[in-house]
Amino acid sequence: MNKDLIYPGGFSGNLLWENKSPNSPFAGQTIRNVAFSGYNWFAIEFLTFNSDVQPIFNKDTQISIAKKGRGTLFGGINAFSFRSYEIADEYIKFSDAGYITPYGGNSTVETNAIMIPVAIYGLN
Repeated sequence: MNKDLIYPGGFSGNLLWENKSPNSPFAGQTIRNVAFSGYNWFAIEFLTFNSDVQPIFNKDTQISIAKKGRGTLFGGINAFSFRSYEIADEYIKFSDAGYITPYGGNSTVETNAIMIPVAIYGLN
């Protein structure tokens, strides 16, 4: 995997993992056998379902900066998309994804067709 990340703001990173099927739904799962132990901070690139999102690295993706431990990725503009994660030295665990729509009483909808992880970079 030679796809390194160089962001104009000054940070750089190394590609640690890449989704081989980024256009398929991504059920909650644990990804192992990746060298997370050398990093404390990560850039997680993911697809959202919202075409109004301004892309950062590629036309349909957003990026979140994550620290080792537990957290939640957020995306979207017209709806609030989310997927939780836990990063340890030997794995990253993703939950199922969903979104909260502000229309019709703030209902929550679970769907793994959104917030699909595309790549994970270890940040330098």
